[in-house]
Amino acid sequence: MNDMKLTSYNALYIKTETGFIGKILEWQEIIVQSENLDDCRNQLSQMLYDNILAFQQQNKPIPPSYGNAIVLDQISIKSETEDEPVNGEEPTDILNTLPETTVNTPPQPPCLKVNRFAVNLYKALHTENNLLFSPFSIATMLTVLALGARGTTQMQLIQALQAETVDEITNEMLQVMEALERLNHNKFIKIQTANALWVKASLLLAQFEAVTNQYDAVIEFIDMSDEKIAYVINAWCSEKTQGKIPQIVTPDLLTEQTRLIITNAIYFKADWYSYFENTRPATFYVSEHEEVEVLMMEKLGTRVFHLVRNGLQILCLDYRFPKKHDVPPMSMMVLLPNQVDGIIELEEKLTPELLQQWLGLLNESQAKVMDIYLPSFALNAEFNLFEALTTLGIKDAFQQDIADFSGIDGTQDLVIQTFLHKTFTAVNEMGMDASVATAVSTAPIQIDVQENEVFRADHPFIFVIVENFSGSILLMGRVLNPALSVST
Repeated sequence: MNDMKLTSYNALYIKTETGFIGKILEWQEIIVQSENLDDCRNQLSQMLYDNILAFQQQNKPIPPSYGNAIVLDQISIKSETEDEPVNGEEPTDILNTLPETTVNTPPQPPCLKVNRFAVNLYKALHTENNLLFSPFSIATMLTVLALGARGTTQMQLIQALQAETVDEITNEMLQVMEALERLNHNKFIKIQTANALWVKASLLLAQFEAVTNQYDAVIEFIDMSDEKIAYVINAWCSEKTQGKIPQIVTPDLLTEQTRLIITNAIYFKADWYSYFENTRPATFYVSEHEEVEVLMMEKLGTRVFHLVRNGLQILCLDYRFPKKHDVPPMSMMVLLPNQVDGIIELEEKLTPELLQQWLGLLNESQAKVMDIYLPSFALNAEFNLFEALTTLGIKDAFQQDIADFSGIDGTQDLVIQTFLHKTFTAVNEMGMDASVATAVSTAPIQIDVQENEVFRADHPFIFVIVENFSGSILLMGRVLNPALSVST
């Protein structure tokens, strides 16, 4: 290290309405955004260090400095204009020590019931289009229903959730919710969950109020015949999803016979641990016989966790987290078949145990420097889950005179009429912006790990968003054609 030639780079900091943007003038793809100047400086130094390390490992020429300084970690700070210093400070040269980059992924717990449910539901959602759903959101609603169900109705709900007792699945779901709640203290990740029970005014709840305490849900007594109720529920959904899902129910779903509507909304927004540097038009191969032009994001020389097995690449992209933590709280896992049409075989072989094993192997692997190419995409999905849930064994809950939700109102008159699930997500250079809403209306394999320098997702792939502390899958989806935004 004593023989290393040290170079100074110049950083430009621009004050914006929401904080600061910082970039290295000699290295235009190195750009960060933060709420305050100090954090912006630290992030920029970290990204500069990562890029220099990556270029050295790949024997690539490092961009030369504009100046003549001889200290690597001396960054020249300039305000947006000479007349307006940034944050009241005069432009100055500062000495920042570039920190060592270490990302420790937490050990994964045994395969969670909600993750088993996720893979089973993925296979039950028969669609030839893009796919996006929230296993956590749907499992939350099924757990709420299971708490109010009795007899075989309850047993079918519990078994679909891969549990043996209602307490078993309730305890797991509450642990996941607690882990998600901790993310509220992470300024780089915003996640908001909300549950509500919209109850017909004449409906008397028995001991069902325990649900409101356990799942932080609110009870709203309403007149189902009021045509404005759909507007009220949709306004609630829009607020909880930051306007991404403005409608979850339609007026025709609400009649005088409708007695209970259970809604769940999730809003999730996160920045990548390191941003994608460029976006360029590129070809995406929908199949061997069809191709479309998409916007392909690229991130060169970045350190990631990556696995290769026969016919498949597995990539882990972390979301940002405070430096005081040594564990990324959220990650995206991308499953990319080697063959353009390989997703068909991948979906056939995918099991909960196999997915969990891949997560574990990623955690045990060493980070490597790679060039990443991932299409920018936005998915807006809507499902009536009746057929999929029936496939998973939930049958009695949808049948009049058989369904038993007497734990809700003391009678056996309730039956699930509609189970709607809506999701939205946008993946771009900065990160991910996702919203989910659900409404229920009642009237061992050997894997070879080897080096791979390029990950190019230019054909169909599967992705999952994982909350790392609990190991639960928050979102799961499939991208068959990034040029299409709607999946049903």
